[in-house]
Amino acid sequence: MKLIHTFLKGGVFPPEHTRTARDAATWNAMIPARCVVPLLQHSGVPARRIVQRGQRVNEGAIIGAARAYESARVHAPIPGVVSEIIQLTLADGRQSEAVVIELDGEFQQLGRSIKPRDWRRLKNRRIYEQISDAGVVGLGGEGVPSHTKYVLPKTAAVEWLIVNGCESEPYLSSEYRLLRERPQQLVEGIQILMRLLSPKRTVIALAGHTRSAVSGLRGAVAAARSRIQLQRLAGKYPQGDEHTLVGSVAGRAVRGAATVADAGCMVIDVATVLAMYEAVLLGKPLVERTVTVSGGAIAQPGNLKVRLGASIGDLIEECGGFCAAPRKLVVGGPMRGHAVTDLTQPVTKLTSAVLALTEEELQSVGQTACVRCGRCVRACPMGLEPVMLHLLIAQHDWRAVVKAGVFDCTECGCCGFICPSGIPLVDQLKQAKSQIRREEHEDGERAH
Repeated sequence: MKLIHTFLKGGVFPPEHTRTARDAATWNAMIPARCVVPLLQHSGVPARRIVQRGQRVNEGAIIGAARAYESARVHAPIPGVVSEIIQLTLADGRQSEAVVIELDGEFQQLGRSIKPRDWRRLKNRRIYEQISDAGVVGLGGEGVPSHTKYVLPKTAAVEWLIVNGCESEPYLSSEYRLLRERPQQLVEGIQILMRLLSPKRTVIALAGHTRSAVSGLRGAVAAARSRIQLQRLAGKYPQGDEHTLVGSVAGRAVRGAATVADAGCMVIDVATVLAMYEAVLLGKPLVERTVTVSGGAIAQPGNLKVRLGASIGDLIEECGGFCAAPRKLVVGGPMRGHAVTDLTQPVTKLTSAVLALTEEELQSVGQTACVRCGRCVRACPMGLEPVMLHLLIAQHDWRAVVKAGVFDCTECGCCGFICPSGIPLVDQLKQAKSQIRREEHEDGERAH
């Protein structure tokens, strides 16, 4: 067992706030009477709606077909009748068409025992089809359709398969519960990927409070007689970021337009591995996920297995409602999540958490002028100088901003978190990237 504390340069130690949510076993949320199911729950192209208002659908039926290779199927999380087709704004600001389903009828899979397939008898092409048909996407990040990233990759040999068992942000503990509660299924899911990708080394990376899952994982690996290794890492944020993880585990830097695949690595989070396991062995489409509901304003924080399309208000009510006035509602983690004001916002494949934060937890300060303290420079895990980028952005010197490495920024939020002047640095960097891309696009249009 290897313990690393030294590779991760920069980073911060925000309060974890995980104990109350992580100590209780995951429980099944109530089945919602109404599901609002967006057709854009992944990166890439939205799914194409194939159902109409008034149509009856079964649990797991396809309601959105993959429109292109970089798209993913969307399935009905409950049986019922399509009552509406609406347009909505997702938590991340994107617009999406959504199918509203009113519960009616019997479930096809819920509560029924399904005999697992013997995946070792399946050809790789069939495994690929099962993952694609189930609409599996990356559940720990941007939602890249899994059949485009982890299965039959276009890249050359995969040297490292890294399973991300590090919780990506403070407050989050759903992946920890999956590590504790489903180690055998996780290991079997990893073995499927090992056959598809043929990596030279396979590692489950654990950091922070997830390290207490080591004993169960070690037993599952031994029982499977697998060559999977466990690696313990320092619990500093953003250890769970895939760029940081590749550096900590494989000792390889990923910069600019390069991807982790360019560094000979594939990174996949625990929840996505288990979704692949269920797709291949159980033929189960991705219609539910585990979500952390936490924050100082939540009466009973916990981790819930939730049907996609349920509202975040349903989840909060399931956890006892508010015990204090929330200052901010966040979908996702506190560092990279999205603030929302609408409790009817639906749970999607990308909803890792719902946080109700109090004024005390936010510890907000008024913005003042930069004092050139250099804390943001020391905190940046990518070795950038956010203070310099801040000044260049204010001058609209986009060429210099690019040269200073703005596109190396992973938007982890460390710089803004540590800034004593309360400057929203990561928001500035995001806006600068958008502005630069927009101007490049306009220049390209004029050239044509």
